[in-house]
Amino acid sequence: MNRRIIIAAKASAVMLACAAISAPDRLAAAVTAPEAGTRGAYVTQIGDEHRATVIQDNPGMLAIVHQQGARNDATLIQSGVGRQLASLRQLGEDNFAMVAQDGLAASHLVLLQQGVGNSARAVQSSTLLGNTAAMTQIGSGNDMSLVQEGDGNDASLLQAGDDNRMAATQNGSGNMLTWMQYGHGLSQLDVTQGGGQTMLITQTR
Repeated sequence: MNRRIIIAAKASAVMLACAAISAPDRLAAAVTAPEAGTRGAYVTQIGDEHRATVIQDNPGMLAIVHQQGARNDATLIQSGVGRQLASLRQLGEDNFAMVAQDGLAASHLVLLQQGVGNSARAVQSSTLLGNTAAMTQIGSGNDMSLVQEGDGNDASLLQAGDDNRMAATQNGSGNMLTWMQYGHGLSQLDVTQGGGQTMLITQTR
């Protein structure tokens, strides 16, 4: 059984939980989020050959990474002065997630991938108001990317199925995006919002 964890935190408390846990009660305890108000980096890995990298340069940030299965890879970079918060959860095999948060305001992101060979990337940058995002992929071979540059943007992205693609960019302030895809091999769409826009997209097959 082989695991690799890299954590770099400046002026930030770091706690690690990385153990092979089989009993249901211990498993439940391992994946429970830290108490409200807690800051630092929390990594839980269950299974084989996972890789997690967390980099923080602000003591007020919170990073939560949970990986279960085999060969999942997560990278989380938090910088700036905002109280950034991110939770990455990967269940299955060969999933990849990369999240970068930066800026003066606090951005929040929750990402879940469940299945095999999914890939997700997100970048959040803000100055006055933080951005928020929820990203979910369930299935195999899905790819998702999100860029939020501005203030007060909100995105909710969901893919369920296999071999689907989506890419979204929010520039400016006050954009809202809800995007859901259900099926297999759906046509890739690239969505860009320029400020104060609201969009609801549903694609099925």
